[in-house]
Amino acid sequence: MYQELQKLKVKLQTGRPYSRQMTEQIRELDLQDFICCGMLLEGDDLTRGDIIGMIDGEMPKQVSLKQCMAVRNYQALMDEFHNCLDLSCSLDLKLLLRFYSILTGKDDGFRRSNYTAVDFKYVPPHSTEIENRLNQLFKNVYRSNLNEIRNAACVHCGILAVYPFEEDSGVMARIAMNYYLMEKGYSPVSLRYNYSEYLSTMTECLRDDNDALFFWGLERAVFNKLTQVIQMIESEEE
Repeated sequence: MYQELQKLKVKLQTGRPYSRQMTEQIRELDLQDFICCGMLLEGDDLTRGDIIGMIDGEMPKQVSLKQCMAVRNYQALMDEFHNCLDLSCSLDLKLLLRFYSILTGKDDGFRRSNYTAVDFKYVPPHSTEIENRLNQLFKNVYRSNLNEIRNAACVHCGILAVYPFEEDSGVMARIAMNYYLMEKGYSPVSLRYNYSEYLSTMTECLRDDNDALFFWGLERAVFNKLTQVIQMIESEEE
């Protein structure tokens, strides 16, 4: 499938520039997918429609003020993504902490405690190993000869395996994954898992120290996103 993904990516890139209206539609879709990928897999009782409403400035009855503020933080984070991509910034410890600060409003750095990630039935490495593990992860990914989607899966699964933050490590794994995809010329994706499916998938990946199961889902999500954008463009041209 990777060769097909490359063809779709090239097709999109060679079709630019798009109309102003289409560019805005694509950016809107990217933002929706980016926020949904972060929030819908945290176990909150939210729908994609709820999130789109919050992006548009509405406050659906079933959501909290905290969730609305989280959407605003995601929007600020996407703006920061574009700034960093314009400067050709690659993932490293400093950038990951910067993203975490924008999303959460916290500057307390990496976790200092040691515990079991109960949701994933997983014991992360000792807190003293976090920085070395993350440095090695980013070094390996950017030196890897694997395809870009597999590397994005490595970013996600590697960060989750390190579990670097007291809270929101899963969110940050997905955020970093989408940044890497954008860095490599793809669009952010919304994984087509529900919360329980995501938990079971990642529990298995962490247990076996193997990201293959997650990679298959990510590859399909990237294919679906590329296809969706191409269909949007072709529909405008008709």
